Amino acid sequence: MPTIYWNQTYSLGNETVDAQHCRLLELAEMLRVALQAGRVEPVIDEALEALKHYARDHFAAEEALFAAVGARLREQHCRSHRTLLVELDELFLDRELGHTALAAKLVDWVSNRLVAHFLYEDSNSWASRADGAA
Repeated sequence: MPTIYWNQTYSLGNETVDAQHCRLLELAEMLRVALQAGRVEPVIDEALEALKHYARDHFAAEEALFAAVGARLREQHCRSHRTLLVELDELFLDRELGHTALAAKLVDWVSNRLVAHFLYEDSNSWASRADGAA
């Protein structure tokens, strides 16, 4: 199963947001490792909870930043965050229901949804800010 890691091509160019994105990927990787290793339930539950809480906190901070810089696409961006959080909640539900392919689903969500969000939606929203500065 592929390792989840930060890649400089994911950079938005804002140190705070980039550091938070990196941390999100670190938490996802810790969860992936725990799932793949068959760790005990409390460890997996704690890792899932940490990822979920950090994602919520990050999205709130990012939305506040984008509002402060007058990003024109911020409402669309907020909707995207809500969708990502619903998808993350679905991973929790899968865990509660005992689905065994949770590690693969996590990697798929990170690769196809979270990283894509960094690369496209965050970048587009950041580029839409009022000052247009990098």
